Amino acid sequence: MMRKTAKTIALFIRTMRPHQWVKNIFIFAPMLFSGKFFSFPYIKNSVAAFFLFSLVAGCIYIFNDTFDKEKDSRHPDKKKRPIASGALNAKVAVTAGVLLLAATLTTIYFFNVYFLYITLIYVVMNIIYSAFLKHVVILDVMIIAVGFVLRVEIGGVVNNIEMYPWILIITFLLAIFLGLIKRRQE
Repeated sequence: MMRKTAKTIALFIRTMRPHQWVKNIFIFAPMLFSGKFFSFPYIKNSVAAFFLFSLVAGCIYIFNDTFDKEKDSRHPDKKKRPIASGALNAKVAVTAGVLLLAATLTTIYFFNVYFLYITLIYVVMNIIYSAFLKHVVILDVMIIAVGFVLRVEIGGVVNNIEMYPWILIITFLLAIFLGLIKRRQE
């Protein structure tokens, strides 16, 4: 029983794709560009926001894999994902994901309410993306780019750093550029 629980937890964590959390380093951009990179309170807030947002993003991956279970099970690489392969029960994953998301959003609320508002926009946007919009050409890349802009916004609000439009525009354009490159390779 203990071994099965440990295996389920390991599969759950794998489904959250921790290797993708590196994208969340955009949360540190406002601190870096404001010149406050070596200020402990800013570092503390940014690191906390990074880990909290990574948990949220991980929950989104769980929901995405659940939406795409059938399609992924026929893909040569994606069929190895825990939900697509059947190694992780989708209902168990979604239930645990909802509970983890609720706990994380509650923690974010007590940490910084503006962080919560931005995160809720991210969650809703990505659930709609996973369910419907990921197959709409160009719109899919734009939604991904907005996700990066929201990460930068989070880095600003958790540290009370005024956000200038240039950092948001540059982030959006960089993310669109990288997204289009990725789509072309696919």
